[in-house]
Amino acid sequence: MNEPLTLDRLIEKPLLFMLGAAVLGLVVGTTVLLSDNFLWPVALVAALLLLWLVFNHPNAGLALLVFATYTRFSDVVEHEYGIPAFALPLALLLLGTLFMRWWFLGERIHNWEGTAVLLGIFGLVSFTSLFYAADDGRAQNALIDFAKDALLLFAVVLALRDRTSLRAVIWALIAAGIWMGTLSVYQQLTGTYENAYWGFAQTEVRNIIGEVSDYRAAGPLSSPNFYAMILVVLVPLTLDRLWHEKQPVLRFLALWAFVVCILSIIFTFSRGGFLALVVVLVLMIVRESLKPLQILLSLALLFVVWQFIPANYTERLYTTMNLLPGSGEDARNEVSFRGRTSEVLVAWQIFADHPVMGVGLGNYNHYYQAYAQPLGWDNRREARSAHNLYLETAAETGLIGLAAFGLIVGMAFWRANQAQKMLMRAGHYDEAAMAFALMVALVGYLVASNFLHGAFPRYFWLLIGILLALPQVAATLKDATLTVRNRQSPSAAVATPAGGAYAE
Repeated sequence: MNEPLTLDRLIEKPLLFMLGAAVLGLVVGTTVLLSDNFLWPVALVAALLLLWLVFNHPNAGLALLVFATYTRFSDVVEHEYGIPAFALPLALLLLGTLFMRWWFLGERIHNWEGTAVLLGIFGLVSFTSLFYAADDGRAQNALIDFAKDALLLFAVVLALRDRTSLRAVIWALIAAGIWMGTLSVYQQLTGTYENAYWGFAQTEVRNIIGEVSDYRAAGPLSSPNFYAMILVVLVPLTLDRLWHEKQPVLRFLALWAFVVCILSIIFTFSRGGFLALVVVLVLMIVRESLKPLQILLSLALLFVVWQFIPANYTERLYTTMNLLPGSGEDARNEVSFRGRTSEVLVAWQIFADHPVMGVGLGNYNHYYQAYAQPLGWDNRREARSAHNLYLETAAETGLIGLAAFGLIVGMAFWRANQAQKMLMRAGHYDEAAMAFALMVALVGYLVASNFLHGAFPRYFWLLIGILLALPQVAATLKDATLTVRNRQSPSAAVATPAGGAYAE
């Protein structure tokens, strides 16, 4: 019987290896002669090496895809250096690799039909809006973006299937937090706001409180509020690894990521980001039975972080109290509150006028001024976004779209919760802790989405894809556990750790 054909086996054949090397040299040499940008040959060699890496090590390809997506590495290098975006090609390469490994190596591709149905429902609702949207160009662009994000989601769902790939995804996300957060913290502490650090540490001068404006960290997103949101998502993952990793080096990396993410959230001056941060911290702490030493160390860490809080930060947070009844303050006196209130009211009115199907995907902006001017809250004469993901979804796709969105979120939580229970029963407490942290991460995203619209939906779909894939990880580990038990004596049992929040 012939052995499966892999790239490693091709390299073992001298003639094929030499032929491949000659073709590679010819392609690179031609690129050097024809290209004025010296980075193009480098990018080409990197792409070919990436092809080899992804085919032979899909988990490494998955981790790279997650890191590139979360840091927007692909978009940044395209904007800064003119190198074409590679995130979508990487997702397609990963999907193609999984198919090839199934075809040539006989590796099983686990069930994907449920995910396809969920995305199909939402995609159908989005596609239908093309027929009635006032600005069909916006609707078409939004639909194309959704299609790209769906490919990313499928790549994650199919590639994330065991303990190794789960850890690869978790640590790719933590690495993204270290990369972005470290640059933002360094920028803030050194005052080098004019240096965007290759495009990964952008800043904006925006209103802080009253007439005071200052630099706000925006990371690779060019938006402080959205930057705060994606950093909040990483906080529960860093805390989980800080508490449960066994290797000191990995715990140190988790601590590093936790500190720089917290500080960077503060440097964004985002009030919505702060509220979401409080929610995820409370959920993680309540779940984990902290020991006295852990509590003491946490308080010490909080004291250290407090020393870096910029001026006017607490005053800005205090302005959120103006929204409460009986505060004695008029929200109209705060510039950002006026704009946000107008945007939310407009979204609600659009939904009230078009409750079933909405006004069309991506069309909230088209209707904003027509609804906002009679309200008198916002003096700006420009198209604005809803600054509330749920009201934006309701305004653009109606109750049908809101139900499809809720179905996707609900199914992601349900499947992740089922996976966590399965992992607990099988004795895989470390992976169960990761599953819980990922659910908290999505909670943080959803809380922050009360104050933000869907401008960067790829982060949402990435999280959804990870949660939808968790049952496959749990099933793989369960099968491995049963195999081990069958090899042992009938009385043998999987050892369980003593104590801890994840022990039964």
